[in-house]
Amino acid sequence: MSITDILFHAAGGGVFGSALHLVTSVVDRKNQIALMEAQSKLVEQSEAWKAFSAAQTSTPSFDVPANAPAWASAAYTCVACLKDATRPLLTWGLMGVLVYVYSTATPSMRDQIAPEITFGAFTALMFWFGSRYCRK
Repeated sequence: MSITDILFHAAGGGVFGSALHLVTSVVDRKNQIALMEAQSKLVEQSEAWKAFSAAQTSTPSFDVPANAPAWASAAYTCVACLKDATRPLLTWGLMGVLVYVYSTATPSMRDQIAPEITFGAFTALMFWFGSRYCRK
């Protein structure tokens, strides 16, 4: 074995080793990025769930001052009742309309409107149950 063979073998091994090291470092970097993205999504979903849970709790009641006139107290009570009843009334009203439309349709029309009725029902239910945590 000559000195040139030894040099070329050493240089080839060094180049091959460096190339493999470069590939493993690129793969490790991609894995680290994927792990960081997964962790950030996990934190985001955890915070969204916390906000959703907080939105499900009842809102604290507003105390009407003791020296407020009776009409102001009654007006506040009516407004608070209306505010608390709006979502369920809209949801039940829309579900009632959907049931009425489907039940009065002819059998041939039921096949055509079934996807729209399903979409409307899910929209009404998700209006009540879904995405409350998005409110600022």
